[in-house]
Amino acid sequence: MESDDNYDYLWQVWQKEKQSNELQLLPNDFYDKTLKQFNMINNDDIIQKTTKENILKLLYNIYERRKQKLIVYVAYNRQINQNMPKIEIDFHKKLLNFTLSEKLDIDKNIKDKKLLVIQEIPKIILPSGNEIGPVKKDEYIDINNDNDKVFLITNNICKDI
Repeated sequence: MESDDNYDYLWQVWQKEKQSNELQLLPNDFYDKTLKQFNMINNDDIIQKTTKENILKLLYNIYERRKQKLIVYVAYNRQINQNMPKIEIDFHKKLLNFTLSEKLDIDKNIKDKKLLVIQEIPKIILPSGNEIGPVKKDEYIDINNDNDKVFLITNNICKDI
């Protein structure tokens, strides 16, 4: 009977997660406690075995949905509630470290390299207000402003070398 209560609780958690874009509050030991109860379910009974499979599917769906939400939180630089399962906090920290190191690498690459003009540029005004051009295709240029470099690269006017 305890497995039925656990299944109902997981079903409610899954429904709340599915219906909201916000992370729902879960106890710190949510995954540990659920897995412990999952392991106590008897595999001999076919109904218990089916219940066990369904619990595992629900738990997986909950975790995947929450990971998606954490990715969105990182993308939009939103704060998370620190009172959540440890595995999710660890995942969030890894995402933050990854995005920070990735941004530093991109910034370093943009700062350190010249740009190759991939299409002819007439005289244009860059986002910084600086003017550039006219420049012919396959020429190299130095741009001091990082925003200007990003603008030229993302608009396929130049590429970094």
